[in-house]
Amino acid sequence: MSKIRLEDGTIEYDGQWYTSGALSKIIQDRMATGDMKIADLAVALESLNRALENTYILEETLVITKDDYSKLIQAGGGMDEKDCVRQAIMEYIGKGGERSRQAAAGKKEGNKTVIKCSHCKNPIEVFSNERPIVIECPNCGTSCRVTL
Repeated sequence: MSKIRLEDGTIEYDGQWYTSGALSKIIQDRMATGDMKIADLAVALESLNRALENTYILEETLVITKDDYSKLIQAGGGMDEKDCVRQAIMEYIGKGGERSRQAAAGKKEGNKTVIKCSHCKNPIEVFSNERPIVIECPNCGTSCRVTL
């Protein structure tokens, strides 16, 4: 699975970061020269475009104490501050959303189904017994239909 930086709309491919426009140009250039080994590039381009289609840009200024900033950076294990904040928000949203779904459905932890996202393979916990049901991956935003 390729790494995607949503902040600047790039994907890592073959050790370098590319925009969708740059990947498209590489594919076109290869095709123009008769090099049809473009499958991996096309997959990377599709992954990046899908990720970008399912994003929302949230710009906010966050003021915290120096001590809290140090804790954030330490908890991030070497990530830059934006990645630390992003990870903290995603963890908060995921846990908060999970609790809300459980409470609304009246379900306990034991009554869950875990599926893998069809796009990013992230595990998704489904607490509803309703089938079919459409769910959204909290990691990449891809929607999928659960029938079993």
